[in-house]
Amino acid sequence: MSLNKKIFSLVCLFLTFGICNMVFAEQPCQGSDDLIISWLQEQTTVEQAKADNMVTDKQLGEKPVPFGFINDEWQELLARMQDGDELWEFESPPETWENLAGRKGIALIRECQVVASIVTLMN
Repeated sequence: MSLNKKIFSLVCLFLTFGICNMVFAEQPCQGSDDLIISWLQEQTTVEQAKADNMVTDKQLGEKPVPFGFINDEWQELLARMQDGDELWEFESPPETWENLAGRKGIALIRECQVVASIVTLMN
């Protein structure tokens, strides 16, 4: 098989199994042994994270609340932010979801270290 066909086959495999983001996404802090660092997917902003995680529930009141019932954790994470910190969305690998141990959330990163994180989805 020619090199081009091999490359094409690999690309098709990546697309089929939806692992392109895991393979090609630019990962900060290469070489870190922190598990969440290895799960980072995409950098986000405070405003975008809030918008993406608005929860409406009558137990919370009439207005949507960022991060719903874990809003206190979100507020604690925000209180720890310093200049130069980054917010990143993270998600554990597919096999963790298959084994009922999947996690997804937001991590506060400072100098390649996880300062705080909140889990927004798990199974």
